[in-house]
Amino acid sequence: MGFNWRSPIVTRVAILTATIFAFAFIAKGNSSILLTLGLLGAILFQVSQLIHAFEKSNTEISSFLDAIRFDDLSSSFKTESHDPTVQK
Repeated sequence: MGFNWRSPIVTRVAILTATIFAFAFIAKGNSSILLTLGLLGAILFQVSQLIHAFEKSNTEISSFLDAIRFDDLSSSFKTESHDPTVQK
């Protein structure tokens, strides 16, 4: 099982890193306050979306494990993967 580079988490972290570097570069120079505040807002938004993505996956895993624990056969869990080994 290899690392999934197409994961939305990897994309979010990459964009967040780029935004933080841009913010550091802009904040170091004598730039517009509006641009600095815009980048800071973008960083805060991206962090909140990253936290939301982690909480969502944790909730789904917790629900799955609870269904196993309580022998709940009525639950169904779908995957978005197109990998044939995951679909089995």
